[in-house]
Amino acid sequence: MSFNYTSPFGIRLTATEEQLLESIDKFNYPLTGHANLADLHSKITVELSDEQKTRKFSYEITPSQRDAEINRLKNRIDEISKLIDQKMQEFEEAQGLEKDRLGRQLGELEVERAHLSDIYYVYKNAKQGTNGNYIVGGCYEILGEYISSSKKVVLYKNSINSVNSLAIVYVHEMMHAYLDGGGITLPEIEEPIVEYGMLCFFKAFGDANLLDFAQKEVKNKQNTIGLVHYGFGHCIFNNPNGINWLDDYQNAKNGLAETDLDVVAYLDYWKMGIYPEKKEKECLVALYKALHHGTTIPITVKQGNVRRVRRRNYTINGKGSYSMYEVVEEFVKFLQGQGNTIGTINQEIQNYINSGWIFVSSNPGKVAWSNEKGEYSSLSGFYITKQWKGNANGNFTRLKDEINQRYKNFQIVEI
Repeated sequence: MSFNYTSPFGIRLTATEEQLLESIDKFNYPLTGHANLADLHSKITVELSDEQKTRKFSYEITPSQRDAEINRLKNRIDEISKLIDQKMQEFEEAQGLEKDRLGRQLGELEVERAHLSDIYYVYKNAKQGTNGNYIVGGCYEILGEYISSSKKVVLYKNSINSVNSLAIVYVHEMMHAYLDGGGITLPEIEEPIVEYGMLCFFKAFGDANLLDFAQKEVKNKQNTIGLVHYGFGHCIFNNPNGINWLDDYQNAKNGLAETDLDVVAYLDYWKMGIYPEKKEKECLVALYKALHHGTTIPITVKQGNVRRVRRRNYTINGKGSYSMYEVVEEFVKFLQGQGNTIGTINQEIQNYINSGWIFVSSNPGKVAWSNEKGEYSSLSGFYITKQWKGNANGNFTRLKDEINQRYKNFQIVEI
């Protein structure tokens, strides 16, 4: 059989995409009442869309909660800045492998500082409402969704930029379809359960690269305001505690109520839009009690502090280990060797990412968001923004894909 889908927009899957989704559908992975995803698929519609949709989010926090988070973030950013200054002095005096090691450490610290700065400015710029509390809000791009009223999975193909991402979005939405049995849907409960179910599927599926990709994508959501509860699915997956969270949630869903005290206790962990760092055990206990009407069992947690930003490293033509902006630095030098100026190189990057921001400049303080996030000063005499994201639809991912397609002698691979 071939993978069954519709598209009123005329979008087609590539042969590789269709083959992977078909193999996912046919894989023997029994869900209650279904032999595999193909059996579930036969009861719903899968549609490809060329729309690009976003979803808004907002959190209401008290002034004291906002101040505490701002102070926590500021203190950590200051700590990292001091470490960077210290490491930079050591870097300038080091040679050889030691210089390379310190350079990598500096890259990791700068990525973490940039990420924490993102969150800091969201809280810093939050607006105060009439009741005195602050509203932290924004929006994020939707890659797919399950529409219960029409029994339809929609994949927003223009927002999905890799075959691996397509696979995990598809299975994620199929897990929503599997759990669709009435009752209220509370995203703070259902989304991490769905991510857990998706990760369990890919663990059984047996493709190590897909499982690794899926785990990284879910874990990265722990650091993204608006998606932090999705990221909790990684914690559940790593700490199942002998519980079938997917089926337990399905059995409990019809009885869930936002006013139930155990549900309220769990939802309290997500009111501020912050991942419950170092409180994973308490959060798992609260989730179990919400699903089992106050019943408790011993819960253990293997992972500790999971808030730390995962550093993405890349090879170039199969060699080295580079951070995102180090890859950009090498790409700029590569194009300079072909006679291109910094201005024309920046224009090329802008075209790839479809953005008017300045990503590379000969002058300090000119690159995108430099006042907020800092810039990477290349030893080669130019400056690169630190505004790079390597997640599924991040600007670096789009840049990497364009470079790999256009320059066969400059191939970038994540390691």
